[in-house]
Amino acid sequence: MWKWFRWVLLNIIIFLTLVFLYFFQPWVYLPHDRLQMALPFSQSEDMSVSLIPMGETIEHNSSNDNPDGHPGLDFGFKRETNILAVSDGLITGISKGKEGYRVEERTWFYRIEYTELNSVVSNLHLFFRVKEGQIIGNVGTSEDISQKFEKGAKSRQMHWDFASSSMAIDRLCPVNYFDAESKARIENIWARIPSSDLFKHQGYTEICNGIFKGKEE
Repeated sequence: MWKWFRWVLLNIIIFLTLVFLYFFQPWVYLPHDRLQMALPFSQSEDMSVSLIPMGETIEHNSSNDNPDGHPGLDFGFKRETNILAVSDGLITGISKGKEGYRVEERTWFYRIEYTELNSVVSNLHLFFRVKEGQIIGNVGTSEDISQKFEKGAKSRQMHWDFASSSMAIDRLCPVNYFDAESKARIENIWARIPSSDLFKHQGYTEICNGIFKGKEE
């Protein structure tokens, strides 16, 4: 009886240890080099892509379970666009929901999510190693975007967010994680959005606002 109890207890301890290591990953608190990322789309899209900032609270608040505001960036596309891996990494999640496909990529210290995709490439699977710039999926539509968006229509935007790989740390502001070229690109995209834009007009003037402003570690 005692041997059986010890065996069960040992397995419970091992299981809880593995759960703790997977979700909280204590090594992320050790000194490490900051990841350098690219943008998730080619430079040819920059002039037409739209951007919804991180932390805006007009549509993201406690009433829809986002009390801290918008937890990532939304990129809108006026045409069908390939979504690219922002860094080398490991695919740790692929799923499809009512808003499209979700792909999760992890590096040793960071977690990246690409959601609301219309499709993913056929050879993408769990534990697939992707390289920076590799096509992950597709978003956008060739349909007339002036038409009213209808349920079931192709997604015209991608929600993208970036976080520590530890679930104990909330999402991070990605701006200073982009390489120099990509950082300049996203800042130029945001600068081109007019001050009359809904979010800028309401005071959300930076790419990362609210609690996410300057949240990089």
